[in-house]
Amino acid sequence: MAEDWRGQRQAVVCMLVAVLASRAEAFIARSPWTVAHKTHGTSLTCPRRSCPAKKFFLIANGGYEERQDEARKLADDAWKAFVVAREAEAKASTFRTGKQTLTDISSEIRMKKLFGSFADTLYKSWGAVLTGRPGEIDPLGMNSKISETSQDEKELRIRTVFEKLDQDISGGVDKAELLQGLKTIMNFEADDMIDELFDEADANRDGLIQYEEFSRVVNTYMAKIESIELTKQAAVVQRSSQRFSRSYDSVYAELNQIDLVGDANVTVSALDRLKQEGKLLWWNSASRISQDTTPQRMLSVTGMSDPDKQMGISVDSFSKFRYQGVGVLAITGAFSLILAGFPGPWLYLIPQDLLAAYGYITLLINVFVTVFGRQLDGLNERRILDSTSNSGDRWIRREAGRFIAAYICGLPVESILPNRNGFSIVKVFSKRSGNYDLESLRASVKSDGFIPEGLTKQEMDRQSVVQMFGPVAEYMKYGQATFGYRYFRDLDLELDLAQSILDRRARQIQARYGITMSFQLIKQHEEAFEKVVDAFKRGCRPAEIIATFETALMPRDEE
Repeated sequence: MAEDWRGQRQAVVCMLVAVLASRAEAFIARSPWTVAHKTHGTSLTCPRRSCPAKKFFLIANGGYEERQDEARKLADDAWKAFVVAREAEAKASTFRTGKQTLTDISSEIRMKKLFGSFADTLYKSWGAVLTGRPGEIDPLGMNSKISETSQDEKELRIRTVFEKLDQDISGGVDKAELLQGLKTIMNFEADDMIDELFDEADANRDGLIQYEEFSRVVNTYMAKIESIELTKQAAVVQRSSQRFSRSYDSVYAELNQIDLVGDANVTVSALDRLKQEGKLLWWNSASRISQDTTPQRMLSVTGMSDPDKQMGISVDSFSKFRYQGVGVLAITGAFSLILAGFPGPWLYLIPQDLLAAYGYITLLINVFVTVFGRQLDGLNERRILDSTSNSGDRWIRREAGRFIAAYICGLPVESILPNRNGFSIVKVFSKRSGNYDLESLRASVKSDGFIPEGLTKQEMDRQSVVQMFGPVAEYMKYGQATFGYRYFRDLDLELDLAQSILDRRARQIQARYGITMSFQLIKQHEEAFEKVVDAFKRGCRPAEIIATFETALMPRDEE
């Protein structure tokens, strides 16, 4: 009997080792749109998982309020400089003749981006109220070409809305008035976020929002929206000035001298130089203004009524069993072997041999799946491809989307390699400087979980667009994406290494931002993107693909 128990104990130990090995590559449903978590490339497990509670405590303490006060002071100084610069610009315009130049527009964009950046820092909750709500009641005119509206007209709109909010005409808006006013004036239900909205606007913490405080909130978002609109105007001016100075041959000749894949520093420095010299137009051209993208905004822009299905987030049945079902079998099998090794009343219900057999079978299944996991994934992928119409075009569209999104966002490409089924897979570096250095990343982790070497907000926005671009491109052509969960998994892995811990809601916002921006970028470059897809199908080199994209709208006789 003792020998039998020793044999079963050894089996339990072997089985537990197999469980640990299989769990290392199991899906982890931490993000609402990410059902898989798999180690690849230079990814690593974030060492701060053990201290999220400490991080949240630090955010809630008095030091945070002090930092907010300092940020408010900086915002006040920025606003004063903004007003002075605007007045100086108005005076200077009386001495100028002719149309506004590209330099004028660039200066104005920089000025308004600077002030608009405080919107995400100080008034983050107000983004849902003031932006991204086309078709809704818009008394402030935020969705009606705000850059073409005079400052006097803006102030009149702000004053009018404030007076409607100030129901008792006391000169200040309390929390109840704000809640009711947003509902009646702007058709916005703010019950769940009224505390955040009020605290952000009430700068002096006197329990009332004065006109100056309300005006500051609205003006920051107006400046933010203006910078987006003016950036588009500047792109039009720049395109018209460069249209006849570039050709496919000239762009390709420049790009053909650069190593466009595999070396982040070389690629970025060379493409930045060509951009500064006016030889490239679309490299690193995506807007840097992030918005707190709500589900309503994503729906209004993309028309996605069921994003889980339309973006291909749902995992097929085999993959669910492969990553989740096998884990359940392993746990129940281990429990069965333990019960089989100890005498007890349960043996009257289930024979010992049956319990042991179930445990050994689940052990074998776990070992088999662990050893042959990659081959099983390849077979399952082939099965899905064979059962999906236009699977080849769909795949190329997704990877071409990732490639061109990286180019537009200014991120270098790490590799373009064929997978086990013969389709190319594009891998993009995490940052413009390349992938993370493991040792320096670990060394930089602070006691509160903050990672100075991690992804900044701007870098997270870049990755959100890069990873979402492909599935969105497939959705726009076919109405539904396939393998979308893989791209959400890749985004989730990148967000693991953000500078600050991202909770579920923050990850949702990043995914929605990536989807919305990708949709807008594809619409902007629709014809050029189709030519890029065709270039991928023909097996063109990266230099040829980029030259095609850069000169897609130019007549061929310029070559």
